[in-house]
Amino acid sequence: MLDDYETLSAVAIQPDGKIVVAGRTCPGGLSNCRFARARYQPNGDLDPAFGSDGKVETRFDLPHGGGASPRDMALQPDGRIIVAGAPGFLLARYLPDGSLDETFGDGGKVLSLPGNSSTAWAMALTDGGAVIVAGTICADAMPGSCGFGVARYDAIGALDPTFGMGGFTVAAFATGHPESDGYAAHSDAYAVAVQPDGGIVAAGVTEDVVIRAVTARFTADGTLDSSFGTGGVFMGMSPNGPEGAQSAVATPPGGILTAGYEYRSLTGLGSTITRLNLDGTPDLGFGSGGTLVFHLAAFGSTIDAITLQSDGDIVAVGTAYDSYDYERRFFPTRPAVSRLHPDGVPDETFGEAGHVVFAMHPASPLEFVAGAATDASSIVVAGVTCASAVVGDCDFAVVRLTRRDCAPCERLVGDQCVVAPRIGCRSDARSRRSVLRMRGATAPTA
Repeated sequence: MLDDYETLSAVAIQPDGKIVVAGRTCPGGLSNCRFARARYQPNGDLDPAFGSDGKVETRFDLPHGGGASPRDMALQPDGRIIVAGAPGFLLARYLPDGSLDETFGDGGKVLSLPGNSSTAWAMALTDGGAVIVAGTICADAMPGSCGFGVARYDAIGALDPTFGMGGFTVAAFATGHPESDGYAAHSDAYAVAVQPDGGIVAAGVTEDVVIRAVTARFTADGTLDSSFGTGGVFMGMSPNGPEGAQSAVATPPGGILTAGYEYRSLTGLGSTITRLNLDGTPDLGFGSGGTLVFHLAAFGSTIDAITLQSDGDIVAVGTAYDSYDYERRFFPTRPAVSRLHPDGVPDETFGEAGHVVFAMHPASPLEFVAGAATDASSIVVAGVTCASAVVGDCDFAVVRLTRRDCAPCERLVGDQCVVAPRIGCRSDARSRRSVLRMRGATAPTA
């Protein structure tokens, strides 16, 4: 789309159906990375009314040099777009035409460098227009000095002094493993969501002698909510191997979904979704004991993002890992999309038993998903497609999955509905896809 070393971090669908993506481009090398965004019309063409021919780049002047990488994006109700990134906690707000919003921060940009080092991974908006950013904040360079870092900015990009200490709060969580005594925990928040009552839920991983998924809830003033889990924290319970939560979303009427991965010696790498009650206890009506685990490829799969459709169904997108390619010495990867009902049961009318694994480009051996967005009729998945395992040999890519409904007693075969009588005939729907190539051309495939 723009230049080498491209990565894509987030995608959103505007109310008018246009698709906005945020990622990174690094013309000349990694030290020159900057925020990159593009907006597409519903048919996949770049939107000429946005930036320069549909594309926008934003460079940050960092104190120690180097480049900036966006991590997450949110659409405001008034059409403005906010992007969060790293190093540090970086924010940029744009007007609907792609230009920087001069009323936000310093000329449309905000740079915060909390702690000895810090990295923003996720963001969310409150109903009042405040911006919540979550990531990692390290007190110093020593191992184990890093914790969940959460910041709150007001609607014009200033840190909220009523939140935590000077707008920031930091918390690290021990795994509770019997051999972890004497080890300082390192905790990273990879996702954040704001609940209807103003509570902030952050999810990620914590590590000392083992790695565990962890979900924490903070009150509106930045303190851990003692009514949630144990002292404000729910710790993952995988008995074997590492696990991690990559994406979180608040779910009415106050429950929480987290998603990510786990690794077990017998079953390998598995996609996981956990549903918690408002008090931080597992929802026993979801999956098995509150957690659903599934494997979508030979070497397993992970979930990188999760979102909800208007009917409450859960859409999870991630990566499926095929068997090891000994000749090229890597695991080929493909995007994977799953749709589940609110109770965790796969939607049998979607793909194959609720799951779709596909290629964004037929000749690409490595493809990774960064995010997903939904509207009334489709799921939009964004990521990168790579021609090889060489760093910098990747392009932005966006895929739209749409539904095609067949009549009762018909099934979708390829792109056609065919008569296939069976017991309990009902409407059947499968996913079709069209690949929106990120260099401005649309190359639809059936």
